[in-house]
Amino acid sequence: MDNQEQSEQQKEALAEALERGEAFEGMTRSKGWEFAKAYYQRKIQTFASSLLLNEGKPITEFENERRELIGLRKFLGFIENDIKILEDERTKAKAKGSAAK
Repeated sequence: MDNQEQSEQQKEALAEALERGEAFEGMTRSKGWEFAKAYYQRKIQTFASSLLLNEGKPITEFENERRELIGLRKFLGFIENDIKILEDERTKAKAKGSAAK
């Protein structure tokens, strides 16, 4: 793969991330997003409490919950990453606009 092809793929990936970032940004301003984040926090608290209060249980019995939390964390990270990319691109655009003046 040459540099031009890679550059085109990078541009395409950036455009997709920006599109998702805009959609995610709007979503994160909704009440539903607050519910989703609260759900994740409750799940973490419940998981931690279960671990501490059930000393006799083998740790392997908590594996399904742990994997669920890992998946939720990755999903939330995916959303936050695309929003960060969008914010960074906006900052770059503002800086270019200010430098041009």
